[in-house]
Amino acid sequence: PSQYQGGVGYDSSTDPRRERSRQHLVEFLDRVRPTSVVEVGPGSGYLTRTIVEHPAVKRYVAVDINGAFLKYLSPWLNRVSKPGFSYELLTGTIGDLHEHSFDAAVLMSVVHHIPDRVSLFSELGTRLRRPGHILAIDPTHYLLRLHRLLRKISERGYLSHHFAEARAYSRDRPDALSTAFA
Repeated sequence: PSQYQGGVGYDSSTDPRRERSRQHLVEFLDRVRPTSVVEVGPGSGYLTRTIVEHPAVKRYVAVDINGAFLKYLSPWLNRVSKPGFSYELLTGTIGDLHEHSFDAAVLMSVVHHIPDRVSLFSELGTRLRRPGHILAIDPTHYLLRLHRLLRKISERGYLSHHFAEARAYSRDRPDALSTAFA
């Protein structure tokens, strides 16, 4: 966790690449003023500090399938000295939560990792008090990479050139393809 995304975590100063997400989060928290927040997939907690230090937040719950991240966050959350503040860390998924009484849910750069998004938001809906609020911000960089890849392979001669290279390589090393796919 201390090396995740170049070491950006709970204890990091503002990272310009993530400042826009942090600003959206601050605006969300200021508008909604939730007393209880569940953060799905906090990772190394870069934005967790923003959530737990917000004056309205009294209860914070983090849910992550990677327990190492939660273990990393625990000492930082132990140091939060805010009257009436409590927190819980749960290794698992949102479906593993027993509590059904949050004012808000925060998912920062998480949704693209979850295959069944319909179930995710359905589960969140059952765990939020009315009117519940969800802030989900996800990157689009993977779409841009896919777009670049499609443009690249659609260039005239690109695929035929690479297929010819692969055939020549496999002729020189007959076991290469079977090893690659073993």
